[in-house]
Amino acid sequence: GGRGGDDIPIGGGNNGGGAAGGACADTTLRLLTGGSGGAGGDDGGGFTGVLGGGGGGALQISSAGSIVLGGVITAGGGGGRTPVGNRRDGAGGGSGGGIYVEAPSIDLYAAELYAHGGGGGSSAAGTGNGCNGGEAEDGRADMTPARGSRCARGWGGDGAPAASRNGRAPDLGFPDHGGGAGGGGGGFGRIVMAYAVTTNIAKQVSPLATNATLLMK
Repeated sequence: GGRGGDDIPIGGGNNGGGAAGGACADTTLRLLTGGSGGAGGDDGGGFTGVLGGGGGGALQISSAGSIVLGGVITAGGGGGRTPVGNRRDGAGGGSGGGIYVEAPSIDLYAAELYAHGGGGGSSAAGTGNGCNGGEAEDGRADMTPARGSRCARGWGGDGAPAASRNGRAPDLGFPDHGGGAGGGGGGFGRIVMAYAVTTNIAKQVSPLATNATLLMK
């Protein structure tokens, strides 16, 4: 998942916005794994009180015959939270989870599968100020990146499907806007199609599925 923002100066510098999360789990998903949660933000008492977005779940669909899927299946990561007060840092977005489909024949002609990361939380808007820019989005079931929170100038980073973005650096020049840093966006999950004969994918699968040879017992 994305890293939480950090506005604590080190050596006269500034750590800045939280780093974006990388892709979660290995490319095969043989060990079925969900996404990792985003790192927490800062509520003034440490990185504990502002929760990172939860990692996307893990789903396995297996058949000794054929599988025909329709509709939308998503394992998106959760959006990171935004703190309240002054000089508070946003939490990171959760990474996308894992979707594993295995059968001798897989037909996804009418299905859409997504495992995208959530957006990062922004810095606090400042004491007494409301959040006018919107909270961070969960990983979306389309090709639009999950939007990071825009409650203050230290924006949260956007999540996958586009390359996940880092959170914005602290807004130290505008203390009335909170002065904290945004959390990073969550990274991709994994989607694997394990088949022995045929597969038919006509609609959207994102991130692009990894193909694996199905070993029938």
